[in-house]
Amino acid sequence: MKNTQKPFRLAIFNALNGQLSYNSTPVPVTDERKLQSDTSKIYVIFGRQTETPIEENDCAFITQSTIDLLIVSKTFSETSKDTVNDIADDILELLLTTPQINGFTEPSGFQVQNIKLGYSETGTMRMNSTDIMLTQLLTITAQIVQQS
Repeated sequence: MKNTQKPFRLAIFNALNGQLSYNSTPVPVTDERKLQSDTSKIYVIFGRQTETPIEENDCAFITQSTIDLLIVSKTFSETSKDTVNDIADDILELLLTTPQINGFTEPSGFQVQNIKLGYSETGTMRMNSTDIMLTQLLTITAQIVQQS
């Protein structure tokens, strides 16, 4: 059995990186942390990831995998949650092309099945008297089949 977290994370990263924009401004996608030199006010960052073995048979190991994608929009004025909601729509359209087809290249040696949105949550945080941070958390789930 192999760890499926890295192949799953890379497949999603490769599907999203360079594909997201808001008002013609590219939305960077980053894994775990945003570089201090990146001054983007809107970005997607990967968060918590889980992997649970669910089946093992003569042909393959199968795991249930999840990954959290946090969409962040920092503003300097009152605004609506439309920004993070629109980016979430774009992410879901890229990853979940149709109920039967996912929107990314499967990693070598693995098959990604039953990819879906497991959970979504939107929130607002006031940083100070003028700065607001809007967020939307998307939890993406899938079954990963390790092919022998």
